[in-house]
Amino acid sequence: MIREASTAVMLENIPILSWNIHDSITSKEGPKINDDEFVATLTKSTIFCLQETKKEFFLPNYECFNSTRNDSRSGGVCIGVHRSLSKHTKNIKTECPDFQAVTFFPYDSDRKFTIINVYDSPEQSSYKARRRSNKSEEDSLSTLDQLLEFRANNTDLGDVMMVGDLNARTGNLNIDPVIEEDLEHDIPTSHPGTSERVSKDQVINSRGSKLIDFLACNRLSIMNGQTLGDIFGEYTSVNYNGASVVDYMTATPGLLESVLSFEVLNLTKFSDHKPCICKLNRSYSFTAAQVLLDELEDAPKKFKWDNQDEGLKQRFLAAQNAPDLKMKKEKSTDCDSALIPLLHSLA
Repeated sequence: MIREASTAVMLENIPILSWNIHDSITSKEGPKINDDEFVATLTKSTIFCLQETKKEFFLPNYECFNSTRNDSRSGGVCIGVHRSLSKHTKNIKTECPDFQAVTFFPYDSDRKFTIINVYDSPEQSSYKARRRSNKSEEDSLSTLDQLLEFRANNTDLGDVMMVGDLNARTGNLNIDPVIEEDLEHDIPTSHPGTSERVSKDQVINSRGSKLIDFLACNRLSIMNGQTLGDIFGEYTSVNYNGASVVDYMTATPGLLESVLSFEVLNLTKFSDHKPCICKLNRSYSFTAAQVLLDELEDAPKKFKWDNQDEGLKQRFLAAQNAPDLKMKKEKSTDCDSALIPLLHSLA
């Protein structure tokens, strides 16, 4: 929702999307970014988190933060932030290519939060097998182990939302949110109690159990199947093996109470994973497009040259008469007419 004041725009209720797009390029149709339906899905959100991009991904009007694997064509994650919010963000460096973190600073700076976008490959994947065969200390750590180290080394992230394809099946298990007021009266534990949520996928595998332990240690609760918009706990992945819930959006208690809705969108032709989207109650302020336009000055019609720059003046005039430049001038459009819709799109 956008609320416009005389000099500023307040952006409220931020849509955040998470989606394993299963490669940013298709073998037959080329880059998915060229498909209007694909772009329309992404632009439902102000912030999108993509998994399995397999290469760096970019979308017009969004600042995209990418993390790719150096030694593999698989994997790849991207967080895209609409340009209207880009000045309110800070990219946090991680040592693992399978997850990334971006901190957001809303209008109320005390309510900053960090989104962690994760892709954890299946255990039987060639990437995981290659890491196990390397037998180095770093490669012996699982993605969740490296996430734990990252959280331990970065304690000033504010509230946290962790999203992505974890390739873990957790059945109907969840973590009880523990609010700060409760911690003041009770002895905090490293493992809050588990609770149940609704899920069409009732399977709990070993990676699912480890994920629940990780969420408990980090006070993260799953939105799937317990938030308005997903009361039945819809499947997030559908392929020849069947259907499952392996894509999650999770949040710490302070952020979870600001989540207005969560929804699993319909399956598309672009991936065997469904997009997940939540709406977050946060406010951002940025300058209105019309104010930026009003502050612009017309370009000078004439240039006043310093006599000492006679050589520069002659080179400039010669360049103005170049055939290729004349052709570009003939094809150019009015600057103001092109600038106005661009600035409005950023709002």
